[in-house]
Amino acid sequence: MSLIDRKLSCMTQDDLLKGLRTALRAERESGVQALQFMAEIERRKLYIPRGFSSLFRFCVEGLGLTEDQACRRVAVVRAAARVPDVLPLLASGELHMTGVAKLSKFMTDDNAHSLVEQARNRSKAEVELMIATEFPGAKSTDDRVEAATAETFNFRFDGSAEAKALLDRAKELTPPGTDIGEIFEAALALYVAKLERRKNGRTSRPRSLATNDAPAGAAYVPAATRRAVVERDGARCTYVGSDGRRCSERSNLEFDHVGGRALGGKSIPSELRLLCRSHNLHAAREVFGHEFVDRRIRERRSTLTGQGRYSGRAGAVECEPSGVHTQGRD
Repeated sequence: MSLIDRKLSCMTQDDLLKGLRTALRAERESGVQALQFMAEIERRKLYIPRGFSSLFRFCVEGLGLTEDQACRRVAVVRAAARVPDVLPLLASGELHMTGVAKLSKFMTDDNAHSLVEQARNRSKAEVELMIATEFPGAKSTDDRVEAATAETFNFRFDGSAEAKALLDRAKELTPPGTDIGEIFEAALALYVAKLERRKNGRTSRPRSLATNDAPAGAAYVPAATRRAVVERDGARCTYVGSDGRRCSERSNLEFDHVGGRALGGKSIPSELRLLCRSHNLHAAREVFGHEFVDRRIRERRSTLTGQGRYSGRAGAVECEPSGVHTQGRD
């Protein structure tokens, strides 16, 4: 028996209960302190120059948290950025991280404070009921992919009635006994091939690559050039952090003109690279300055808001500034 076990075995019932409450309060306060550190790191974007595309990636790959742990904490940090009372309420036990994380998906500038107030002193089940009441028909975001064996996985997600009808029709058109997993895999293969053609210029009959005939400052990146850059860069962000770590991001990749398109950069392989959205913005700020890039972001966000394409939710993807982001820096 360890020293602490012997000490606990000698404590009275009242002291044990009091000690547990004290330990849980300290645990909550310690957790909130960690969230405060994360919030400040997020505010300064300190993970970006170190080769991480997001706070989530930093938590998983840099801090060793599980994906669930990281996702929950990032959601809470975003909620706390809107409603500062979130962290004190977590420390006091009036809110819990699971509830805040679930609510964060539905928070906007208009309803955030009200949702936090309604969630105080509610259990996880009560928060879920509150969400179902406040947002009827809201799509579940509890999608999961879990390993079943070394080579198979279990997929869990909600689908629409139309998706069910398409699946039924696919089963009718395929040979009897075809597994749903085979249909799912075949559909994904077609979808990925379509996206590869559209985004990366992939084709079964590629044209030859013209390397030096692109005019300076041209925004369009030819399909052959896109294919060459994607293959060369391994379909992965090429940014290397201050400690020599290369960014691992493979989604939200963009073709970046290394010297800036507005400064005469050409859409040819030698002057292009793949960067994730975060590191493309970071590179743009280094070339054109924070004020210029932030102004373009605000302008783009204002335009999307007017078109009803920007929700303002805590979990919404940050909008790229037009002309700075998608086809390289202007």
